Amino acid sequence: MASQITGHDAIAYAAARNLPLLHKYADPTEGARDVTLDEAREIIAEDPALIYLDYEGWTRGDGSGHEGYAGGDYFAGGRYLGPDPHGIEPIYG
Repeated sequence: MASQITGHDAIAYAAARNLPLLHKYADPTEGARDVTLDEAREIIAEDPALIYLDYEGWTRGDGSGHEGYAGGDYFAGGRYLGPDPHGIEPIYG
């Protein structure tokens, strides 16, 4: 399981989950900081790898378990797909 999602996937997840802030790595012009969704969209136009969210765990869903699940399976083409049929999805923040 990836410990982070970056770039377009991070923005898609934040937008779908109404997260107020994402994280930005330090770059040559400024240090690391939290950014709003609008700021993150501007930043990824220059460098998508600067924007990220940390993996925090899984939702419980219907209790069927999440062994073998991978966070990347919940994204396609820079779009967050949402929970699976069991209501299980990764949590990032």
